[in-house]
Amino acid sequence: MKMEYRLLDSGKGIMLTRQPEFISGDLYISFTDAPDGATAIIVNGQKDSLYREIKDGVCGVPAAFLTGDVSIVVTLLNGTVNAPKWTCEGIKASNTKGGIFVRPNDGDIPQQIAETRVEMQEIRNDIKMLFDKYSGLETKLNKLLEGYDVT
Repeated sequence: MKMEYRLLDSGKGIMLTRQPEFISGDLYISFTDAPDGATAIIVNGQKDSLYREIKDGVCGVPAAFLTGDVSIVVTLLNGTVNAPKWTCEGIKASNTKGGIFVRPNDGDIPQQIAETRVEMQEIRNDIKMLFDKYSGLETKLNKLLEGYDVT
C-alpha cells in the first residue's frame, strides 16, 4: 500500500490518501515536494522512533512497526542550520488478524480547523497591511504627479 503526503511551505504535511487500507508488508509513504536527502522520522504509539531516508520521494515502513497513533516528521538531518521541518498528519494503526489496518488519524481535526482559521486570519491581516501600504504609496504618487503632464 502507498500513502501519499504533500509537504507545504507552512511546515505541514497533508495526507492526500484518505482511504483506510489493510497491509501485511511494508507501508510505502510518498512525499511530494520533499527536498533531496530528507529523512522521515516515524514515531509509533509505543513512542519508538524509526528514521527512514526518503529516496525518490518515497520511504518504506514495516507493518510490524505501525501501532496506535503514528506521527511523522520530515526534515533534513545533514547538518543544515535551521533545517526545514514538516509535521505531517498522523496515521492510526490497528492490529488485526493477519496484518495492520491503517487510516488517517482524524482525531486532531478540530485542532487542524482552529490552526487553519488562525493562518487564514494572519493572511487577511497581511493582505490588509499590504493594501494600506499600497494606498499610501498611491496617494503620494498622485500628489507627486499633480503638477506634471503625463500624456
